[in-house]
Amino acid sequence: MHIEGDRIEIPTGVAVGRELRRHLVDQGVAKQRALAISRDHFIVESVDGELKLQDLDSTGGTVLDGTRLPPEQWTSLADGDEVVLAGELRGRFEVA
Repeated sequence: MHIEGDRIEIPTGVAVGRELRRHLVDQGVAKQRALAISRDHFIVESVDGELKLQDLDSTGGTVLDGTRLPPEQWTSLADGDEVVLAGELRGRFEVA
């Protein structure tokens, strides 16, 4: 995933949030913006052989290609999909 111009490895099966916030602050993203990401914001998982993303009922929400994701529902993820976390941070997924 590329977010704020930085490539970040997103492992499958692990909740993404607190570690991403720390990484973004370390990379110079304003702390206030990075803190908009929930402790456990989203998860990426391989479901039935397809890569999917689930918002973990985050406070600020997750938007994928312009659509706000409902919490705790799997949504298909494809190479090049754009994600906006908490209305603050924009990124793009790269599926390896």
